[in-house]
Amino acid sequence: MALARHPGGVDPAPRRRRGDLCRHSGWAFALHAGPQVFATYTSVLASAPGLVVLFLITLALLFHLANGVRHLVWDVGFGFAPKTADATAWGAFAFALVANAGLWLALAASGKL
Repeated sequence: MALARHPGGVDPAPRRRRGDLCRHSGWAFALHAGPQVFATYTSVLASAPGLVVLFLITLALLFHLANGVRHLVWDVGFGFAPKTADATAWGAFAFALVANAGLWLALAASGKL
């Protein structure tokens, strides 16, 4: 069922998505509000607490990506054995940590932080 629903874009909780859209597009709202508001918004994100928030957001997104792949594998009927399910859960967590660290190290090395 999930394999048929996801590619079609059918969302079982559309009300939740509107809230996500408002939270995750704060930069667009700040840009629309004017240059002073946008400058304040970007300076807050560039501060130490803002960078921690961005780090945690990218960690969550990468974990969500890994679990999405894991669930697609489940949708085709593989990976249901308890040991396999546990291993793939830990693998998704490890992927998120390593990929996030790599992403942020690459950003730091390129001078984009």
